Order: sequence, then structure tokens, then C-alpha cells
Amino acid sequence: MAAVLAIVDDYQPFLDYLAAFLRTRGYEVHCYASGRAIVDAIGEGTLPDLVLLDVMMPGLDGLETLQLLKAAAPALPVIMLSARNQTSTVVDAVRLGALDYLVKPDDPEGLAEIALEAAVKDALARLEAVKALTSRSEPIPLPGRLARLQADVAAAFPTDVDVNESLRRLMRAPGQGVE
Repeated sequence: MAAVLAIVDDYQPFLDYLAAFLRTRGYEVHCYASGRAIVDAIGEGTLPDLVLLDVMMPGLDGLETLQLLKAAAPALPVIMLSARNQTSTVVDAVRLGALDYLVKPDDPEGLAEIALEAAVKDALARLEAVKALTSRSEPIPLPGRLARLQADVAAAFPTDVDVNESLRRLMRAPGQGVE
């Protein structure tokens, strides 16, 4: 199943160009002409895998939209797009939860398109990694030093180990039951 991308940009020619570019790469693309449109869509239950969000838009600008998106769906990956690379805007976007910040592709060599495609692939790979980790039914093994430390604690404080094991059993994923 193709990843679902949402593009938010008030400039229709760029929105059409980017949607066509990403569709040729195999993505399902939904287009929104304003920040309010994507916020409303997410409020109604439409949740894409990734949002590509323009910074400069009338009404809700990209940073305001990013804040609303993160309030509605904190784990939603968002890549900010702008025609200008302004350091203060980049810092604000990352501080508000943007995964990445890219200059809009418009170079004849296609280098910005390559960077955009790499950023999209990276964001989707991160999303899959998070999904894989959060859907695990078995506990994640402790790294070497922590595993050895746990054994030392068990030897020194056997009751703490019993308490910790009881807590682990109680906190198992739903559906696994309590032993």
C-alpha cells in the first residue's frame, strides 16, 4: 500500500507540480490549499502518513498550522517547505516539531527534488521504525551494561527484583493478560 502524503500550499501551480512529482514516485497524494483545510481534514479523521507544509501562506501560516497539527496529532511527521531558507524560521519549525525543513524544489538540475525525495523516504522510514517498535509484543532486551546491572541489583536486592517483575507483568500490553 502506498504511503499517503498531504501537501499544503496556497500556490496552486506548485501544489500541482509537487503532487504530480510525488505521484510518479508511487505515493498517494492529497492536496490542501490552506493550513485551515489540512487542520479541518485531520479533525475529521483524515490522517496522512506525512505532511509537506508550506511556510508562507495567507490565513494560517505554516508555523501556526504546524502547531495545530501537532496539537491534533503529535506523532504526525511534518516537513516544512519554503522558497527561502531563513534560519529563524527553520529553528522555529524544528522547535515546534517539524521533522525537516527544505527549500522548495525549483532548480533546473533537480537537486532540490532529490533532497525532497530523500527527506520523504527518511521520514517514512522513521515512521515505520516507530510503528515496528510500538507494535512489539515482546519486551525490548536491555543493552549489555544494563542487563549486567540488573543481575547485580537482583543479587543485592532480591525484593526489588520481585517488585519489578510484578510490575512488568501488570504492565504487559493489553490482551496479554496478567499472570
